[in-house]
Amino acid sequence: MKKATLVVALLLGATPAFAQFGVGEITKRAGQAQQLAELSISEKEERDLGDRVSATVRSEFGVVQDAALTKYVSLVGNVLAKASSRPDLKWEFIVLDTDGVNAFAAPGGIVHITRGALGLIKSEAELAGVLAHEVEHVAQKHTVKSIEQSRKVKFGTDVAVGSRTADFHAQVMDATGGAGVNLVVNNVGGTVFAECIKCMAYEGRLATVGYLDHTMKAEIDLAALHEKRLKLYGVSNKLRTAEQRKATVDGMKRDFMPFFASGKLKPLIHKVFPFDELPKAKDYMESDAAVGKIVIRMPN
Repeated sequence: MKKATLVVALLLGATPAFAQFGVGEITKRAGQAQQLAELSISEKEERDLGDRVSATVRSEFGVVQDAALTKYVSLVGNVLAKASSRPDLKWEFIVLDTDGVNAFAAPGGIVHITRGALGLIKSEAELAGVLAHEVEHVAQKHTVKSIEQSRKVKFGTDVAVGSRTADFHAQVMDATGGAGVNLVVNNVGGTVFAECIKCMAYEGRLATVGYLDHTMKAEIDLAALHEKRLKLYGVSNKLRTAEQRKATVDGMKRDFMPFFASGKLKPLIHKVFPFDELPKAKDYMESDAAVGKIVIRMPN
């Protein structure tokens, strides 16, 4: 049975509800094998992406001009890299000139560690542990696999529908041959909740991940919930532990930052506040006056 996913999102200046979904028609497309092969990232493309990411980061923070320190970090890193599953990559280890405590790898074998992180490392073993973690990200192609998966998801999106009201049920059912969708991701909130329920297939799942419409309550069709054996759940960080939140941030840096660095994703920045105006930024955010992201500029 073909699986279908419905994503309901709010588009600025457009429609309250925008839906896109894949209905499993990829196999009907001519030249499927060739098309899917083209979604993969070659080693050269991986390195080119890594170079762009690294150039962006180095431009932002600068590189420590200490040849002895760089040589030492590179020596430890290369020992680990040669023992990895991808020893033949052109591995580079770069020390960024910032007090921030961080280490991360760009695709293709470029590993960065900050001056601030090195200042807290007390032994060569600790340094090796940090670098080994980043080497493994590259060796396992975590970022590359994420990009490839994103391409395949985009490739599998067959239909997009827009509506100024919550009335996309008919279009969804028409596109799925009356079967409905197996997964609904609701970013909008209560105003489209009932319509999402109507769009769901037997044993479908509904994930509520946001409420941009500020509507926190909605009616629920208990008959549909019962008859279709539906599963409803929410996604939120509010009650998550610090360790769980850290894992999310690490995943964000690994899976999404390369897209921003390469220009494939471009954040819409509405307003930038200095750190000492944090309360003012919070008030501005809560006023709903922003169209895009509100950025806090951290002090040097």
